[in-house]
Amino acid sequence: MAKPSKPLPPSSLFPDYEPSPAAAKAPTAPPLLRPLLFHKRLLRDRIAQHTFLPDITERHAQVLKLIAMKQAGKLAAKEVSLHGTYLQYMFLNALGYTDRGHSEAGWQLEPEKRVGASNKSVDAALGFFSAEKARDVVIVPLELKGLDHPLDLPKGRALSPVQQAWDYANHEKSSRWIIVANY
Repeated sequence: MAKPSKPLPPSSLFPDYEPSPAAAKAPTAPPLLRPLLFHKRLLRDRIAQHTFLPDITERHAQVLKLIAMKQAGKLAAKEVSLHGTYLQYMFLNALGYTDRGHSEAGWQLEPEKRVGASNKSVDAALGFFSAEKARDVVIVPLELKGLDHPLDLPKGRALSPVQQAWDYANHEKSSRWIIVANY
């Protein structure tokens, strides 16, 4: 039987993060007593062998810029008007996907992609895209919402954002995952 794990200190990636007062008062769950998924020695060895991308510091800086924009209230505008900003900082700059503007031969991020026979427009999609639309493959539809929009509840619609994303995924035979995010 595994020993209960100790709580981890706040991540060094987000040094300015402070939990909300509500989170500080929330009751904590008892530690889980179950076997570890991976043996500690295996994890230690794999982590020691891992090499980060050479530009990881620059990518991390892009995520921090996005967080700073949120904290400054710059992401409180109407949801659709911020899709480009979020996709630029998170998916292009931080995660390294490419879009049509960076490669005419092929790209992985397509904003406002039409999916399925119903021709519904998803906020963005990850996959394999080219000038030949017939060869496009959508792997992950992205449903993006503003900060004040709950992701698991419908807000003025019949479907929640999570349900919307699965609806898009179900219209594309190549889709197996979804990403739903507030920004």
